[in-house]
This record gives sequence, structure tokens and C-alpha cells, in this order.
Amino acid sequence: MRNLYSSLLGIVFFSLLLFPLLAGVGEGKTPMSPIAIEPFSEDDVFMLKIGEELEKVSAEDYICGVVAAEMPALYEAEALKAQAVAAYTYAVRVRQGGEAISPDYSVHQAYIDKSARQEKWGENADLYETKIRDAIAAVRGLIITYDGEPITAAYHAISAGQTESAENVWGRKLPYLCSVKSEDDKTHENYKSVAAYSSDELCKKLKIEKPKDPTVKTAVSASESGYVLKFSVFDKEFTGSAVREALSLRSTNFTVEYKDDVFTFTVLGYGHGVGMSQYGANCMAKKGSTFREILLHYYPGCEIK
Repeated sequence: MRNLYSSLLGIVFFSLLLFPLLAGVGEGKTPMSPIAIEPFSEDDVFMLKIGEELEKVSAEDYICGVVAAEMPALYEAEALKAQAVAAYTYAVRVRQGGEAISPDYSVHQAYIDKSARQEKWGENADLYETKIRDAIAAVRGLIITYDGEPITAAYHAISAGQTESAENVWGRKLPYLCSVKSEDDKTHENYKSVAAYSSDELCKKLKIEKPKDPTVKTAVSASESGYVLKFSVFDKEFTGSAVREALSLRSTNFTVEYKDDVFTFTVLGYGHGVGMSQYGANCMAKKGSTFREILLHYYPGCEIK
């Protein structure tokens, strides 16, 4: 009997020791299995085309330069991780196509070297450099794939509350670059912007002749996400992207009002609106989302591996 009593005490004691370990399981998110992140290999490099010159840059340094150029270093760690994975995925896809990568954001991705980063960040340079490199180290080598292939990991600064599909912007339908909700973007202080032009200024920028006796009629055709597909004025029609470029608007999600010979464009968001919203990613990170959850929200149907 004494032996049985001792055994029971042992079981109870062991259970009490084990209970705190089990108590955390099921609270909040389900724990994920640890993932072994492979380091970038020595031959994992990217060729940057700077002017007419080609420069070889290690994957580690390249991704650091892209994240530093493309996303505020003050953003949350999980958002920086998401940006690092998107940037690496984008670069891998370009490299697979046999191209050298441009550091110009209008061609591929923005990139700044270490000296430019130090100049940009000033006295915070060491702090931000470490923060970004820590984020890269946590996701090193991971890419976003669809059907086993690296995706075109497009991203932009701020959506208009909903991202846009690649088909409406570039004319190419990609299932993972579809429109998704990003409501928190509406909280950004620069979510809305306004640009105004006289009729003479507008005609000059759009490179059209102003009618001698113009009857001003504007028409806007927009996608379900609110991004302008077609805009017409003075019987001339333009794509939303052409108007954005000509007028230096922050996005193609705009409305137009004409009054007293002034065209006023009210613009929502910043960027082409396709793929990951960087500000939206940061908002998700602040609410506790991991980089994986962020990426799979903005690139639905994809895998990260």
C-alpha cells in the first residue's frame, strides 16, 4: 500500500511539473514546427546592372540593400522578414530569366549599398543595419512559390484599402496577384493625396491640344478595387497608368472633379497596388501576424519554402 501511495505521489508530482509546459499549447496560435533555414551559399549572388557596368553582390548584401531601400527600417520585424522574402523571391525569378538586376525601382527593385544606407540613416545606421540583417537571417533562403516556381513577388507602399489584380495593371492574369483586402492602409497619414491642374496644365502634361471651345467632360472607368482603368477628357482616352505617370499621381486609384477651370484629382494609396502592401504588412505585424501569415494573405494560394 505504501508503495502504491508513493507511486501515486510520483505521478502527481510529475504531472505538476509537466502542466506548465502543456498550458501554453492551444493558447493563441498553434505552435509551428521549427524550420531549418539554410544560409545563403557563397555562389548565391546577383548581378546588378549599374549604368553600363555589372557588379556582383552577395545575396545577403543585396537583400539587405533592397529592404533598406524599399521599406522603412522602423517597421516591425515580421514585416521586414516578409519584405526580405518577397525581395529575394523577386530577385531569384529575375535571375532565373537570365537578366541582370537593375537597382532602379521602376525596372526591378530599389537597392542602396552600405554607404548609401549609412547616409540615409545617419546616427541610427548601425541599429537599423543590425535590425534588417537580423530579419534576413531569420528567413534566409526562403522563397514564395506557386506551382513550385518562384512568383513575381510584386509589392507597393500603401493600397487603397484593397489591393489590385495584376491583370488590371499589367494585362497578365496571375492567380496569386489578385485583389485582397488591406483595410488598415486607410489609417496611413498619407493614404489620401490631392493634386490640382488647370485645363492648360492638364493638356500640356497629357500632351494633347486644348479645344478652342472645350466642353469639359471627364469619365472614369475603374476596377472593382477602385483603381482607374480608363480616363477620358476632351474626347481623349488614357489608361489609368498613363495618367498617373503623366501627372505624377501617387496611384491610379483616383477620382476627378472639375470646377472653375481646375481639375482636382483625389488619390488613394501609393504605388501600383499589386501584391503586398508594405504598410498593410506592418499593420498585420503589429497585430501579431507572422511573416508567413502576411505573405500568404497578400499572395494567396502560394507556399513558402
